[in-house]
Amino acid sequence: MAFAFTGPTAISVKQGESVSATYMASRTTKPYRKVNFSISGLPVGFTASFIPVSGTPTITTTLRITAAPISPVGDFFIRVNAKDAKSIKTIEVILSNYLNRPVDPPVETADYYVATAAGGGSDSNPGTISQ
Repeated sequence: MAFAFTGPTAISVKQGESVSATYMASRTTKPYRKVNFSISGLPVGFTASFIPVSGTPTITTTLRITAAPISPVGDFFIRVNAKDAKSIKTIEVILSNYLNRPVDPPVETADYYVATAAGGGSDSNPGTISQ
């Protein structure tokens, strides 16, 4: 085992938004080989990227997951992988996607008036307005 791989095992995101998580490949024994990061099991409606996508341990990478506005809601099991020439390390992650509801606009209240005819009402005396 030339490296250890650590990072979060749960990630939450809302529809139409992005989230970032940091993973680390740490040196354990020589030789230190280049490690490539990848993700598997990502559901339709999500995209993922690593920055950087590879490097020599000890190295940290930032995983960025973006959920499309119409991505499925729920919990999904994905795998975050780190692979060198001799071995692969995997962290199983629960990806939770929540409904992103728009904020309801404030309720507007309005004063209203009722027109009533006083004394029968006519064109010359339309009546009074009361609140």
